[in-house]
Amino acid sequence: MEFRDVIYSRRSVRKYSGQPVPDEILEEILQAGLAAPSAVNLQPWYFVAIQSREEREKFNAVMEQVGEKVRAELEERFPNHPDTVAESQRFIRSLGGAPVVILGFCYKEDYQNYEDDALESVSAAMENMLLTACSLGLGGCWLTAPIQTGLAPDIQRTYAPGKGRLVGVLSIGYAADGGGTSPKRKPGRYVIL
Repeated sequence: MEFRDVIYSRRSVRKYSGQPVPDEILEEILQAGLAAPSAVNLQPWYFVAIQSREEREKFNAVMEQVGEKVRAELEERFPNHPDTVAESQRFIRSLGGAPVVILGFCYKEDYQNYEDDALESVSAAMENMLLTACSLGLGGCWLTAPIQTGLAPDIQRTYAPGKGRLVGVLSIGYAADGGGTSPKRKPGRYVIL
């Protein structure tokens, strides 16, 4: 697949087939994250890949709480679309049955003058992972709901104590329905001078 095709075909997948992700593919996805550019070569990332059924069930219990806490925000954002609210909550609570969940952390708490740069670098690594997953025939979805609902510190203490704050969560797996369609992109988001 041409790289351009990877970028334009990537979708936020919210329902997975349940087919396991082979270890060598998961390793390739994680290595792609580590290959991302980082500000002043900080490489400020730490990733936890949750793959075992027991650990995914434990994490989904946390996501149940996240789903409940995010309900009001979803209802406010989509007041005329209760089906969208219900579908979003279902996904958040179960992560769509993803066989792999990757937690991305900013590896330490204080980067002094580089805090924003460190967060952006972790985000670049997570995007590398999503694009690599797509190139390998998998799908993924980036979530920040645990951060928005205040449950990130609990996740940090459980999965990566002392490794810094949670930046995002990626669900990874084989799409159940082909991955869906891309939403329209908003116009007027760049200028060429």
